Amino acid sequence: MIARGNKGQRVFRREADFELYLKLLKDYKQELGFLLYAYSLMPTHVHLFLESGDTPLSGLMQRLQFRYTRNYNIRYKTWGHLFQGRYKAILCEKDSDLVKLSVYLHLNPVRAGIVQNPKEYLWMQS
Repeated sequence: MIARGNKGQRVFRREADFELYLKLLKDYKQELGFLLYAYSLMPTHVHLFLESGDTPLSGLMQRLQFRYTRNYNIRYKTWGHLFQGRYKAILCEKDSDLVKLSVYLHLNPVRAGIVQNPKEYLWMQS
């Protein structure tokens, strides 16, 4: 799943923003019981590699993005949409798709020029 900042804007401005998003993600994971395999929080977008199970992905994403956006707007005295439209979800059915997706997710901070090695990036986990 990928969610991009509206008009390419940053969705994470400082460390506390990344931490809040991860806290909300952890809270919803505990509450809703979905499986989170990996994530990568980039300054302008979010990648989540998850299995929603019985939890509708749309409901999870609406709750997560709404709570984060509300907090962001209060913190930075802004208003309106933070994320660009609806998130994009890719259904993976083959092991080869899972490997490709995992490689893409882990190399994202390297391709963006943020780090030289994926292990250096703080806001990613597999």
